[in-house]
Formats: sequence, C-alpha cells, structure tokens
Amino acid sequence: MGDSETTRSSFGKWLRQKRRALDLTQEAFADQVGCARVTLRRIESDALKPSKELALLLLEKAGILQHEREALLPFARGLADLPLKQTISFPAPIRNNLPTSLTTFIGREKEQFDVLQLINKNRLVTLTGSGGVGKTRLSIQTATDLLTEFPIGVWLVELAPLTDPALVPQSVCAVIGVKPDGDTSALEALTNYLRNKKLLLILDNCEHLIDACAQLCNSLLRSCPDLRILTSSREALGIDGERAYRVPSLSLPNSKAS
Repeated sequence: MGDSETTRSSFGKWLRQKRRALDLTQEAFADQVGCARVTLRRIESDALKPSKELALLLLEKAGILQHEREALLPFARGLADLPLKQTISFPAPIRNNLPTSLTTFIGREKEQFDVLQLINKNRLVTLTGSGGVGKTRLSIQTATDLLTEFPIGVWLVELAPLTDPALVPQSVCAVIGVKPDGDTSALEALTNYLRNKKLLLILDNCEHLIDACAQLCNSLLRSCPDLRILTSSREALGIDGERAYRVPSLSLPNSKAS
C-alpha cells in the first residue's frame, strides 16, 4: 500500500484540476453542484470530506460517467487512493446543467423520438404548445439523451423569470460561463465563444421574450455553424431555418385524472 504522500492522490487537488479543465470558476462549479462556494473551497483544499450524496454530485458534474462514480466514491470520501486506471485515463467530461429527473419519463416516447430526429436534421427546433403541456420536460429529456453528441456542452437557459428582453444574451452568457470583456457586448462575447464549438443550447419559455430570442438565435446560428438550439415557446420564433414541433397534450388513461 505505500504510504508515501507521493503515491497518494488528493481528491481536492484532483477535483480542482477537473474543474479547471472544464473552464469553470469555483463559484460556477458550486452553483452547478448546488453547494456553497465555501464548501467547495474547503473540499478542494482537503479541509472537508464530502458526504456520499455530495461526492456523487461532484463526480457527476466533473464529467465522470455514471457507471464509474461508485468506483471513485471511496476516493472522493478520503477512504481510498485514486484507482489506478483513473490516473491513466479520464472519460471526456460532458458539460451540462440539466436537472436530474425525479420521476419516470413515460408516455412521451413518440414525441421524444420525433424531436431527436428533428434536431439531427435541423439546427433550430422549437417545441410549441399551450402552457403546462410538457414542453420543458420533453426538451430536457431529449437533451439528456443527446449529451454524448455535444461534449462541449448542453446548456439549459430558463427564461421564465426574465422580464427584460435586453438581458437574454447576458442570461445565456451567465449560464455558459462566458464573461464579456471591456466594450464587448454579451452577444459578441457569446458569438466569439460559440463560433467553432459543437454545443446544444436550450432556451426554455421564450414566449414573453419572443423577439429577443428570435434575434439571438438568428444571430448565433448565422455565425456559429456547429451550434444547435432547442427552444420551447407557446408560439414559434418565426425565423429562417426553424422547425416547429407542436407538443400534444398527454392523453390520460383515466378520465378522472386531472
């Protein structure tokens, strides 16, 4: 077992390297994990060992594939050294901020297949339909199935709380982690960052910001050839190249269901 410090790997140091490889600040990574920045700082400095639940979240957001997280869990909790194969090769991190589903996704298999086909063939797909029909859930589940297709990132931007159309590009920047410099506008910084990256952007609840979302999508798609965008809205954005998909109401097997 050699107990020399040179043969032991620190989880804090390992995690810090993984975070930096993802080009994320401590604050941004802590937000993705759902913990306080001071907690992450203490873990990275090896002053705090994470709980099992937090360790699994840290490993997930660091890009470790699900079937490998259990093997790394003892290392993350300070109970074992880093497994040898992990010192040699890491799986490519998949950057995303998609929420973990707490319920089973059933009854939408056909719609999910249809949307996947549309995204494969079109760079802008908009899920339309009335409020509460399940557009957000369908877009998240579809994007989850596409994670391996977009190793640079799959990013969800929730626009429902936003009221100022001028802040749409800035909101996308904040989610992806792009920081405009000097006199560079949020749109310019976003375009420069995405220009040569294969990335999936999800804009959720666009209906109250329809013009701003349409302008943003049109500008980005014209300048960023590998970008794909999935939006949800009560109505289509109405720009060239858009494919709209109307999400039907989910039929209920029991007429008493509300």
